[in-house]
This record gives sequence, C-alpha cells and structure tokens, in this order.
Amino acid sequence: MKNVFIKCSIILIFLSFYTTSIQAQACKDASVNLDSDGHYTLKAKDIILPLYLSEPNISFSPMQFTCDDIGVNDVNVLIYTSVETFIHCQSKVTVNDVTPPTAKCFSGLHVVLDGKGQYEFKPQGINLQSSDACSEVGFRFIPSRVRCTDPNPINVMMIARDNALTPELLGKM
Repeated sequence: MKNVFIKCSIILIFLSFYTTSIQAQACKDASVNLDSDGHYTLKAKDIILPLYLSEPNISFSPMQFTCDDIGVNDVNVLIYTSVETFIHCQSKVTVNDVTPPTAKCFSGLHVVLDGKGQYEFKPQGINLQSSDACSEVGFRFIPSRVRCTDPNPINVMMIARDNALTPELLGKM
C-alpha cells in the first residue's frame, strides 16, 4: 500500500462592500387609524415618498401598531438604492384609536326609588357588557337620576366613552 499525499491550497477571498449613506428627503410623517380590533400594519406608502416606493429593498421598523402605541411613534426607514448606497430617514407615525366603544344596556329596566324618592343610575345596574378594543369604557347617564316626580316610564340615555376620546355612542333604555 502506497501513501498518497494531496496538497490542497485554500484561497480566501475577502470582499468588502463600502456603503454610502446619502441624505435625501425620502420619508414623510403619517397618521394611521387602528382597526376595530386595535391593530394596524404600516405600509411603505404610508411613510415613504412616491419617488422612492419603486426601490426594491425597503425596510422599516416598527411595522405593527396596537393600542399600546396610541400617540406619536418614531419609525426608522432604510431604502437601499444600490449595492453601495442607502437612504436612512425617520418618520413620525401618529397612531389613533377612532373606533368608538360598543355600548350595550338593559332595556325596560325597573328601579326602586330610595328613601328620598330617587334613584341614581350606575353602570353596574345598566351596562350590559359594553366594550372597547383599546381602553376601559366610561359611562354617563342622561338624566343621571330619576325622581318620583318624573314621568313614568322615562327614557334614559347611557353614553359610553373610551379613554382615547373617540366619539360618544348613545344607548337608550
């Protein structure tokens, strides 16, 4: 048996790419509305000027917004215009909760007046699982109480309002 020696040569090639950041106005600020579930997925067209939307390599972060992001958020954007050149800019994205709460209340409620001949409405006695995707629901009643001198039956409006101050939604009992 004869030993065979094989000589191997390893050639390492190091390629280095030099990237250049150019200054360009490529970003724009945006205002977006959460959906009824409290979510929004940012799209490039929301925050990048039309001139740069055709670039093949665009990245930005964050892309997903929820109720926790209501208000102004910074979004970092990178647009690669070629192998050696990129644009970095930042957009201000205002996230809004515009979905009003869902108000549900009991209808045909019977109340017992107290010793002073009145009853004050409270959410625990009237609210029927009102909800909002982003915050607790606050309530107001018009009128806020009934007295023995009021007409019977009486129409009472329950006003549900979320903490994001979206428009009021009225429910009648």
